[in-house]
Amino acid sequence: MENGNSLKKLYLAVVLVSFALAVGVYVYFATETPVYAARGKFSYYINTSSNQSNNMPYVSDTMTKAIADSVQTRSFLSKLYQEANIKFSSSQANKPNEYITSSVVTGSNVIQVNMFSTSKDTLGKLSLKFLPVLNESSIISQTVPRPTISITEPLYTTPVQAYPKPLEYAGLVLIGSLLVGIMFLYIFSSNEN
Repeated sequence: MENGNSLKKLYLAVVLVSFALAVGVYVYFATETPVYAARGKFSYYINTSSNQSNNMPYVSDTMTKAIADSVQTRSFLSKLYQEANIKFSSSQANKPNEYITSSVVTGSNVIQVNMFSTSKDTLGKLSLKFLPVLNESSIISQTVPRPTISITEPLYTTPVQAYPKPLEYAGLVLIGSLLVGIMFLYIFSSNEN
């Protein structure tokens, strides 16, 4: 009977420690500055015919990848912030992947773009300037014939923060610590028997 009581006390200790860890994680991430995301997709094609009745668009996997890579460069990001009249420091420019990412949707000429900021207002301004800055970029403006960019999904700012997600993180810590704690209790209780 005494062994059963000590096991109950250990279960209670595991539950209390798990809740304490979860609360700690929640408080830590809830005090972090929220990061919001603007997400969108665009595609491109190149009209290879001068005859409008014989409009045969051309798409290149290499060109699609090059456009996606050019969007993530320091120069593109600096130009985007400059056009949106938003201050952008050189230290920020050294980490472009913290502010914008892009990837090619597999098997297509569609490029997914994600922009990140701590301000929804900043994301709104950047979203409005994204397409004009892309059309003026060297990879588009210096390609002959010039690629045509079309919006597949307009850039939109999510109303929920992209990072951190304190409630989700706290829930994962709670579940994980409960599982690990109970696992150790079973191991130690089976070793005593």
